[in-house]
Amino acid sequence: MEADRSVSSSRDTGAGALSPWQEWGVTAFIDEQLTGQIYVEDLSRLVNPTKSYFTRALRRSFGEAPHGYIVTRRLNQARHIMLNTDMVLSQLAVACGVLEQAHFCRLFRLATGESPAA
Repeated sequence: MEADRSVSSSRDTGAGALSPWQEWGVTAFIDEQLTGQIYVEDLSRLVNPTKSYFTRALRRSFGEAPHGYIVTRRLNQARHIMLNTDMVLSQLAVACGVLEQAHFCRLFRLATGESPAA
C-alpha cells in the first residue's frame, strides 16, 4: 500500500514535533511492516532521537501515541483491502498485522463504531 502522507488536523509542525522527512520515514516504515511486529525502538532509530523524545514528537505530529498510530495505519490498510478485494476477514486481519480475527474485529469496532462486516 502506498503510504498515505496526509495527517489529521491535530498535526503540529512546531518545536518538538517530527520534521516532514521524519514523518515520511516513520509512516513509510510502518506501512512496509504492517504485517509484522513494529517496535517503538525501531521507529525511534529511524529518526535518531531517544525513544521518549520520539514518542512525544510523534504524538505532537500525529495526535496519538506510536502504538495508536500503528493501529490507525493498520485499520486504514484494512479499509483499503475491504473496499478493493474479496479477502476473507481472517486473511484480512493477518494482512494488516493482527493475528486474531476477534482482536481485529474489536479494534475495528472501537475505531469505526461498526463491525468489519458492516
